Formats: sequence, C-alpha cells, structure tokens
Amino acid sequence: MAIIGPTLETERLILRPPKAEDFPFMCEMMADAETARFIGGVMEPSAVWRSLCVLTGAWTIRGYSMFSVIEKSTGNWIGRLGPWQPEGWPGTEIAYGLTKGAFVGTEAMSSLLMFTSESGPMTHFNWEMPVVTFGGAGGWFQTGRYYDFRNRE
Repeated sequence: MAIIGPTLETERLILRPPKAEDFPFMCEMMADAETARFIGGVMEPSAVWRSLCVLTGAWTIRGYSMFSVIEKSTGNWIGRLGPWQPEGWPGTEIAYGLTKGAFVGTEAMSSLLMFTSESGPMTHFNWEMPVVTFGGAGGWFQTGRYYDFRNRE
C-alpha cells in the first residue's frame, strides 16, 4: 500500500493515516450509540467502510485527513482524529472520535496541533473561532484543558 500521509508519534501513541486493517475497530466504535452520538451516529458496517474510504481518500484529494490513533503499548486502534474539511464547510477543523476509555485526547491533540500548525494543512487558524477548548467531551479530553491561539507568538 502506498504511503498517503505522515506518521506522528507521542510518548504513548502513534498517529497514522487510516488503513483497511482499522475497519473492524471502526465498526466496533461506530456500533456503540454513546460513542457514535456526536460523530455521525450508529453505523452499519457498510457505512463504516464508506467512511473509512472517505477518510483515506481525503489524504489523496485534500492532502490531509484524520489519523488513526494507535496505542503504542498494546497496538490497539483507539480512534481517529485530525484536520477535516467536508465540501462546503467554511474552514478546516480538528475533528476526533475516540473509543470509550481512550483518555489520550489531550496528548494526541497536542501532537496534531503542533503538526498542523508547523507543517500540515493548517499553517494558520480560522480566527473566527479563536479558542479551541478541550473539556467535557465525555471524558475524552482532560477537563479544563484548553489551547488559546489568540495571543500566540
């Protein structure tokens, strides 16, 4: 398979472009109503396959897309996150979907924000939404943590 995007690593995670081998884990995540609630809702495997193909195809068409998040210690697929801009959307956003119990969102997001601002698709941020907060989100991000890019030097 061709390499379609970069691989990022943190202390505990590997962020890499999605692969076909992620499909069963994506199906499991998207079958859980609570987890899938804010990321498209529960999906049948055929819809999950199309979603996987869309995420992978965006790497080719746009040059960026979501990464699969892999836990280094176990090799487990624990979610997806990355820059995302559906057709017609006013700007690129950082989107995510993590499995229950994957309390790695802050670590993954920190790495992703550094990548996107330094060498990725978002060399500047949409100032119409200047504060990106990572709080509640069902515990996926550490409560009270935030990044404020308004006064960034």
